[in-house]
Amino acid sequence: IASLSRIVLTVSNLVFEPMIYPLYKKGNQADLEDLMVVITRWSLVSSILISTLLLGLSDYLLGLFGAEFLPAKRAFTILVLANLVDSATGPVDYLLNMTDYAQVLTRISVRTSAIGICLTPFFIAVLGLEGAAISAGLVLIIRNIWVYQAAYRHLKINVLPRVFGLRNQ
Repeated sequence: IASLSRIVLTVSNLVFEPMIYPLYKKGNQADLEDLMVVITRWSLVSSILISTLLLGLSDYLLGLFGAEFLPAKRAFTILVLANLVDSATGPVDYLLNMTDYAQVLTRISVRTSAIGICLTPFFIAVLGLEGAAISAGLVLIIRNIWVYQAAYRHLKINVLPRVFGLRNQ
């Protein structure tokens, strides 16, 4: 349920993914960055709204699975917030994957998976269910920041300043 907050990003990725490679191949950096800004804005705004709704209805939503799920509210909140960060970075994983940098994405994915494999047992042992959520959330956030940084380094695409109106169009 926590990943519902990123549904618009998921759908946008499916719709706009085929547009990435042709823009990249033509060297149309400005249009490629414009596309990333639009997708990121839509996914972030929708994710904020959906996350707010999910958090506001968390007792009800968790209760649908039974009263024994209500203690998972903190873990649910952690995962919703981690997915919000995922939406804020936009479709950078698709950007790397659809350009000449798929191998960079693969290396980042393998490394962050290894981080998760190392962190998860520790966090679960110390914090239980919330530890599992913290570990999963941290890995998701680390991966997205790392991929975002790689997209900037290799493609010189940095959409967040424009998403927040800090840089002119």
